[in-house]
Amino acid sequence: MHKVKRYQKSPVAISLMGRLLLSCIWMTMVFAHLQIASAAGLLNRGNEFHQRKHAKFPDDVSKSSALKEGAPWLTGGEEDLVRARRIYDSICLMAKKRDIVAVSPNSQTNVTLNTGYLIQSHDMFGSEPYPNGFYRFFYFYPDTSVRYLKINCHFFKTQWDGLCRKDKFTIFTFPFIKGTRRCGEIHSFQKIYKGTVKITWKTDDEVRKAGFLCEINGIQ
Repeated sequence: MHKVKRYQKSPVAISLMGRLLLSCIWMTMVFAHLQIASAAGLLNRGNEFHQRKHAKFPDDVSKSSALKEGAPWLTGGEEDLVRARRIYDSICLMAKKRDIVAVSPNSQTNVTLNTGYLIQSHDMFGSEPYPNGFYRFFYFYPDTSVRYLKINCHFFKTQWDGLCRKDKFTIFTFPFIKGTRRCGEIHSFQKIYKGTVKITWKTDDEVRKAGFLCEINGIQ
């Protein structure tokens, strides 16, 4: 009779298998922890959205005054940013079909026919509100073939106050002494000017809004 030799695992093999088993258990625990954390985060975000959606005005504050003061329960910041981003993306798609140029802030631009010159309130337009204590300017000079400059704001949502002295979007024509201020939420903002135009944008240290996205075109 031949004796059958039984296979015996070496101590090294046993040690490696033990380490592998411990690693699998540790990874399982980590994955379960991440799932619990993710679920908790989604729940918190859902509760926050529900609270914003069903927020009510304080009894002692009217809707109109709250809007003017930029009360946090009325800012609607997330919705404005989503709308601003959609408009920005649509302009980017339009740029593939016609000539649209993004203008750098604090610059001077020569405006020609058949080209759109795009300016925005801040670099992160569509992603986050504009910053406080912020300033930038733009100069636009009509080319010899251009007689008028048309300003068309595709999106405009800034802090509102009666005289536009807080967050100020101001349009000047030569000699740039007295300008026209705009603020608040403006739909279908279009203005036509003759000659050189200067646009300034200055914010205070209070309310932050979605900002603006405007296009300047030269017309005959």
